[in-house]
Amino acid sequence: ETFVENVQKIQQQSRAHMKKTKKLLEQLAIYAVNDIAEHLKTEQSVIVYKEEGDMEFIGMMANIVKDRKLLEEQDQRVIILAAGEKKQGGPIIITGSTNEIVQKTGKAVMATLNGVKGGGKGRWQGKAQSWDDIDNLENAIKQLVF
Repeated sequence: ETFVENVQKIQQQSRAHMKKTKKLLEQLAIYAVNDIAEHLKTEQSVIVYKEEGDMEFIGMMANIVKDRKLLEEQDQRVIILAAGEKKQGGPIIITGSTNEIVQKTGKAVMATLNGVKGGGKGRWQGKAQSWDDIDNLENAIKQLVF
């Protein structure tokens, strides 16, 4: 085999591995959303923080939540999806039953976590500089009145 053939073979293998990885990530997102759906039966808010996750993963989860229509307007519920290493921070998505709930939650997130910036209508998207205070977020969100 020539060098060029070897490179092409490695490129094909790499593409196949990337496809497989994406499918596995989608399945993992489905399982995570199944857990979210269970929590929403008894809770108004759900926070999912995956240290090993990234924007692609939490974006998949947010899309599955939307596709399954887990957040009906009359329900008054909110889901916070966050990913990234504790010290380095990472992406955050807030999705809720109404834009008002999403905006209220976004303000609470920015007040509770240091260095969070973001915004958006209907779906709040942002980035945190660190997740050191992520444990305090649950209490702050539970104190919100929707």
